[in-house]
Amino acid sequence: MISLAMSSSSAPMTGSMRSAICAPAKSSPNSSASIPTPGAKSGRRRKTTTMGGSELTVNLKFARPWKICNRRHSGRYNAAAWAPTASAPAAGSWRGSLNNRSTGTHHRLDACELWYSCWPWYHAMNREELVWIDRRLPSLRRHPAYGFMAAAALFPAVLLSAFVGGRKPGLAALLVCTGLAVYFLMTSGREDSSRIWAITAVTGFISVCGAILFIVDLLDQSIQRLERERQALQLERRRLELAFKAADMGSWEFRPDGQLSWDDNFYRLIGLDPAKDTPSAERFLSMVHPEDRARLSAARSRMKQGEPPPPRDEYRLYRPDGRMIWLENHRISVDWDGRHFIGITQDITRRKKAEKRITMLLRELAHRVKNQYTVILAMIRETSKQTRSPGEFEALIQARIAALSRSHDLLVNGEGTDLHGLIIAHLDSFGVRDRLETHGPQVLLSAMAAQYLGMAFYELATNATKHGAFSMPEGRVSVTWSLAGDPDARALTLRWEETGGPKVDGKPPAGFGTKVLEQLAPSAVHGKASVECRASGLVWELRAPQSGFEGTQSFDGDSF
Repeated sequence: MISLAMSSSSAPMTGSMRSAICAPAKSSPNSSASIPTPGAKSGRRRKTTTMGGSELTVNLKFARPWKICNRRHSGRYNAAAWAPTASAPAAGSWRGSLNNRSTGTHHRLDACELWYSCWPWYHAMNREELVWIDRRLPSLRRHPAYGFMAAAALFPAVLLSAFVGGRKPGLAALLVCTGLAVYFLMTSGREDSSRIWAITAVTGFISVCGAILFIVDLLDQSIQRLERERQALQLERRRLELAFKAADMGSWEFRPDGQLSWDDNFYRLIGLDPAKDTPSAERFLSMVHPEDRARLSAARSRMKQGEPPPPRDEYRLYRPDGRMIWLENHRISVDWDGRHFIGITQDITRRKKAEKRITMLLRELAHRVKNQYTVILAMIRETSKQTRSPGEFEALIQARIAALSRSHDLLVNGEGTDLHGLIIAHLDSFGVRDRLETHGPQVLLSAMAAQYLGMAFYELATNATKHGAFSMPEGRVSVTWSLAGDPDARALTLRWEETGGPKVDGKPPAGFGTKVLEQLAPSAVHGKASVECRASGLVWELRAPQSGFEGTQSFDGDSF
């Protein structure tokens, strides 16, 4: 609604303050239509004209009916009409009623009978002043730039939806905003030129937003692809780190300017702290074993000069904790000049221990095989002297070789066996476990001692079964051993004593068993033995130093 007050000498209004003025107005129930208007005949429909501010002043001065309309943001039109009354309240002034009504479209404006308000309005003829409250709204809403401004106001919503939500929310926002733009800009009673501007604004809005959505969609796809690639690279990096830790490896880089860089796994291998120690070739070479330092220094000099060094090398290194480890380098050049290298270093200490263990086992195996040949030949020679038929020879030689095999079964771990376990293993086959007594501390035997002592226990058990304590129901055997002397130079005393068997006198007959008890077994442990045939039974006693019987074979990489 437009409010105004005027005097008879009000100045004409400017173009920017003009509004659509239609005169005279159609009669309404609240106006006095029977009052004749100067210059107009009653009963005739008045023409509708568009007037400026000066023409409105003339209309008001002569008490002519008038009507003014304007368009709201929602697209609806408002109309205000004034009609004079029959009498004036005072001399020099007149009174009229101002009515406000609205309709949905311009074409239905005259047919709308909905009146929102009606109030008395006074006009003083002695005042020379006209005031417009709502000045520019009608002209601004019909300005061509209004369409572009309305479209630009909807653009941030589409842009924000596309950037935040992606393609689908952006398309939804574009459809909604396009509908709003069409509703606000094209569903009104505009002039042809204004409608063209509105269509242009909506078309430009859709085109720009569509292009923005296309670009945003491309950016979104690129970002998603980069995110997938980043996640894949991160996963591969985690896998690589896990593989490096599992394989005890670390990576390093040698730049053309001679600078080194190490990863955390390399720091862990050599025992340094990445937060305190910086990569330094001099510090690293000082940790290398003196026998390998010259070779690594020469390889580093060749890398600085652009000459290809050996693709791999092995060296020893002393960690800050004093432990010595074996490392193996693998390197490759990554530039055309051959001065930029990357490489990996692996801890091969366990492999070196295994290699040394295999070498020592092969040597031990060769030594044992030779000893076995000697023992087997002695068995065959002595057994042939004691037997009178091939069948007896075969049975006796098989039993002795089986006893030798049991000793080897206890030595498969390469670290010897326990003395108590060796005794039980050889006597269990005779079924006399309940008639055997053993007592003594734990003693670990070497492979050589276990082999020959096992043969001695077999010969003793065989003799006891045939001629000694085990041949009698009341016979028993006691095996005891003890360690005496200093902890670093202890001596073993081993005693086999039979009781409850047949009475024997004198020295036992010479044979393979006697040779094992008196010569082979004592010689294998660097000791001495004695055999006595007492009235109570056979007694065999062995004395040997610790160095001859104790199993101390271990393969420690720190002894490299």
